[in-house]
Amino acid sequence: MERKVLASAIFTIGLIFFSALAAAQSLDFTVKKEALQNVIVKEIGNSASYKFEITNNGDDDYFRIYSLLSVSIEPSEQFLIKHGETKEVVAEVRPSKALLDRNEGNFVFEYQVKGINTEIWRDFLQLKIVPLKQALEFVVDDISKTDTQATVRVRNKVDVPIEGVRVHFNSVFFSGEKEVSVGPKGEVVLHFPIKSSKLESVVFGPYLVQIDISYGESKSSLDGVVNYVASQNVKTIGWKEGTFVKKVVIEKHNIGNTPARVVVRARKNALVQLFTTLSPQPTYAQKNGFSTTYIWDEVLAPGEKLQVVVTTNYVFPILIIFLLVIIAAALTAYFRKSVTLTKSVSFVKTKKGEFALKVSLQVKARSTVEKVQIIDTIPAMAKLYEKYGKKPDRIDHKTRRLYWNIDKLVAGEERIYSYIIYSKLGVVGKFELPPASAVYERDDKIEEVQSNKVFFIAEKEA
Repeated sequence: MERKVLASAIFTIGLIFFSALAAAQSLDFTVKKEALQNVIVKEIGNSASYKFEITNNGDDDYFRIYSLLSVSIEPSEQFLIKHGETKEVVAEVRPSKALLDRNEGNFVFEYQVKGINTEIWRDFLQLKIVPLKQALEFVVDDISKTDTQATVRVRNKVDVPIEGVRVHFNSVFFSGEKEVSVGPKGEVVLHFPIKSSKLESVVFGPYLVQIDISYGESKSSLDGVVNYVASQNVKTIGWKEGTFVKKVVIEKHNIGNTPARVVVRARKNALVQLFTTLSPQPTYAQKNGFSTTYIWDEVLAPGEKLQVVVTTNYVFPILIIFLLVIIAAALTAYFRKSVTLTKSVSFVKTKKGEFALKVSLQVKARSTVEKVQIIDTIPAMAKLYEKYGKKPDRIDHKTRRLYWNIDKLVAGEERIYSYIIYSKLGVVGKFELPPASAVYERDDKIEEVQSNKVFFIAEKEA
């Protein structure tokens, strides 16, 4: 940095010195110069333009402006300036390609003015040689999530027309090549389609744009910047499927260009959660009384999705509820009966080792009933032993039924009737007795209740 400052200072002092020296030359003519346009774009090789004012204080003479270096100054022909006349000459100054290739930035060279009959006027011209990539400025407008095309502004920073330049752009958002022509200090606007698929997964922020410039055989490159504007946007959709096997789907999709935190909640009670499956597994769960809230808490990158599937199989709870209803109905019907009848059997040993059972009938009134009749049936294979706890009021041998009559039972009253059956045939295995029944009258309505079935398992003696 210090070397550059020192070189610039030396260059400035030298330029002032030589200009003063030229002004101090004692000649019969004077020369004033003015730079109209002194910028040369290196790859284009345009000419610079200077205006010279030459005043001839001597005799009429023919003058010429030239340089001993490889710099052409037009017009190169001699021109007449009479005595006392001041002539304006606009000259086009063009360095050779070799000089342009070797130099960049400020370029100072000596020029000369001479008449046929005069001495030589020596002075210096300063040119500014600028590479094409420095003469042009590329500005890419900010890109947002909803944009469909990118806008590139090409600005000409110098006072020189630039035509027929091919420029290729390449970035994560767009790419393409166009021919550019832009006037002095002018601007052109280019448009390129955006790669919409890239916007799904690219995070907001600045991104490089590679710019390749070609003019004839000259090629150069530089980097530009495009800013992808931050946009937060999470799309939520959900749907339900099934009736008895119910599936609830919740989907969160980050369609913005910044990482986004998403939260999904599903609440289930203690019973239903036993028949529920979750996919994926929740981040954590919160219990609140008899219910549980499952929570999925994640950060989605741009373009990512979170799909939560909650499946509940209601077939099992429906079956359980159905069975509970049946049981409740049966119990309700049972406890609504004014009379309960319970039948039981026990094995009885006999002297001859015959198969015998004692059958007991327990009747109990929950409320006062009248005209009660207990009915039981003797199995076909068995015979009735003529010994009773209380003799039946009637025996129907044809139907093998026994009848006990009770005029009235008050609430809470209980009675037990028993009898013995036997069989001379050997009985092995499961022995089933049919249920007994009780018919009674309550509130002038006849009702009937049955007892339970009873079983007896007889094993073969060893």
